[in-house]
Amino acid sequence: MKTRDELIDIVLRTGFVANREAFDPDRTFAENGIDSLDTMTVLLAIEEAVGAKFSESELEQVQSLADVERTLAQRAA
Repeated sequence: MKTRDELIDIVLRTGFVANREAFDPDRTFAENGIDSLDTMTVLLAIEEAVGAKFSESELEQVQSLADVERTLAQRAA
C-alpha cells in the first residue's frame, strides 16, 4: 500500500494543488480547492498508481485523501 506521502505526491502530480503545504489530506478535496470533476481525475491517478479500481459505492464515500487511505487499508485487511 502507498504511504500518505506517496498518495500526496500523486495528488500533486495532477496539478490541481499548488504545493504540498497547501494540501491537507484530512480536508475534503473540495476544501483543498479541487472541484468534483478534478477529484475524479485525482482518483483515477491514484487507481492507476496503486493498481486498484474503486467501486461506485467507494467513490461515493471518498471525499478526502484520508478517505482514500481508509478505503485502501480496508482492502488490505
